[in-house]
Order: sequence, then structure tokens, then C-alpha cells
Amino acid sequence: MTKGIFTKLDTVLSFTLEPTCGGTILSLEHSGYSGLKLVIVSLIMQMGWKKQLRKKLPKVLEQMK
Repeated sequence: MTKGIFTKLDTVLSFTLEPTCGGTILSLEHSGYSGLKLVIVSLIMQMGWKKQLRKKLPKVLEQMK
């Protein structure tokens, strides 16, 4: 049996694209965290999402040209 902080992690990850006159806005929402431990995990994951998007999204967009 797996034990640890992630055993009760049941969250929803949503991406939203919003057109603007200058392009598109990409929004990411990772929700569904409850309890103090998982709120702390959400803060850590938020930093991870920001880092990964900054690192990988430009490469993906460049490949789409």
C-alpha cells in the first residue's frame, strides 16, 4: 500500500485559451486541494507548473510554426 501526502490527491487541471487582439492568453488552473498538507503541495506544484511552462511552452509553440 502506498503511503504519503499524494495518496489522497484528487485534483482537476484545467487549461483555458482566451483570444485577444494580440494573440491568445493561456490560463492554467489546478484545483481541488483540501487540507493544510495539500494546500502546501499546491503551492509547490504551482511553482513547478510555472517553471515547466516557461521552459517548455516556447519550444512547443516554435514547433507549431
